[in-house]
Amino acid sequence: MTQRSAKKLILSIICLVIIFPTLAQDFNVKSKADERTELLGVVFRLAGAREYINNNVQPYANEIDQYFIDFKKHPVVKFAKKIRISNGVSYNAVMSMAINLRIENGLLKFQNNITENSIEKRWGGKEEKFLELLNDFYQKSEFHQFYIEHQSLYNASAENFDTILRKVDFKWFKKYYGYLPEGNFNLFVSLTNWGNYGCQVYFKDGKTDIYAIMGAWAVDSSGVPVYNDYVINTIIHEFNHSFCNHLVDEYYDQMSINNKKFYELNEDKLRKQAYGNAKTMMYEILVRASVIKYYQSHINEGFITEQLIKETIAQEKAKGFIWIQQLIDKLSEYEEGNYNTLKEFMPEIVSLMNSLDPSMVNNEYKKSCPQIISSSIQNGDKNVDPEITELILNFDQPMNINKSRISYGLKGKDFYPKILSTDWNEETKKQFIITFELESNKEYSLSFPAAYFFNENSEFTLINSYFLDFKTKK
Repeated sequence: MTQRSAKKLILSIICLVIIFPTLAQDFNVKSKADERTELLGVVFRLAGAREYINNNVQPYANEIDQYFIDFKKHPVVKFAKKIRISNGVSYNAVMSMAINLRIENGLLKFQNNITENSIEKRWGGKEEKFLELLNDFYQKSEFHQFYIEHQSLYNASAENFDTILRKVDFKWFKKYYGYLPEGNFNLFVSLTNWGNYGCQVYFKDGKTDIYAIMGAWAVDSSGVPVYNDYVINTIIHEFNHSFCNHLVDEYYDQMSINNKKFYELNEDKLRKQAYGNAKTMMYEILVRASVIKYYQSHINEGFITEQLIKETIAQEKAKGFIWIQQLIDKLSEYEEGNYNTLKEFMPEIVSLMNSLDPSMVNNEYKKSCPQIISSSIQNGDKNVDPEITELILNFDQPMNINKSRISYGLKGKDFYPKILSTDWNEETKKQFIITFELESNKEYSLSFPAAYFFNENSEFTLINSYFLDFKTKK
């Protein structure tokens, strides 16, 4: 072999070493269940944490309740209840703890060589005590045996999820953010969750493992969780957190004043989604705007269409992220400019935030949203004729007549009428017509979710969901 050939061979080997981890991250992400996330999910279910009371996979939920019935008063459950109230340990803080643990020889331990900030700060230094109690629960409840007994269910769930996961373009993350962390992408399906979380494990050597932890919302006839293409939004969303949150942390002080004003204007909506402070809102809006950028770069691939993008942006505004369109436009400048990473562009996002007038943006948003101006049955009417077969809602502007959805009202499904049909006045596009059957002397309750009623160009939804309660006369 010549010296030149030897150099080429060495260079080729080096390239393979460099490229292979990236290819693995791009193309080899597979979903799986994880004993740690199920364990923490069970503990917080027993503690009454509503975000971990997932009854969508009903047989599994019943088996959890039956198997662990004697452990509802275990010290770790009491501890979980207490720290949830005192420190706000809930939602992602629980799953973040799970992935920072490892199981070795039947014991739970913290991952080796993790940094101090790898443990979510809401644990407030109480993680060692929690781990001690968790180990006692793990051993005495024989949790591992429970987990093994349900392995076939976990495997089937992961296989179903993988059919969707294979459609995700993982190469986009490096292209968009300008880098990939020196660590691994991981995706866990969790049957104890109905929410979804993006979490990270930070190691002292600079590596970061990132996780998307996905809940379960629907099952097939055999009780196994199933997923559709729209979960791609959630996958991108949860992985985005691992790229976006630390950027917000780094630059937040420079934009906190205006950000807090935006939060206060929509605080009720945001708190209902468990976004309890302004910084969390900033995490979310950057993550959600970046999901839209993923959509825009994959237009007409599978379920992604221009119409879907417009509707998604409108729905994000309705959730309280009222300046997301301005942020999306700014991120287009990032994509078209000479920036190596999103971090380099963050000063421009700070500048955008500080240039906006929150009150003006909010007022313009409210003026643009469609509203229901009248209903043929008045909310609260207790003397409705049971012979009435039609309900008409009148809107103040033309609507997208291809989109609408009625749901259970404030009183639940037992008060939902028998709906025969729904239709729009195609000429005016301002009247939504529901035909139904009513019974005498009965209460009814319906809702018209804001997220499913768009104006004609689909840029805005109803400003608020509309709730209608009434009672028929004898």
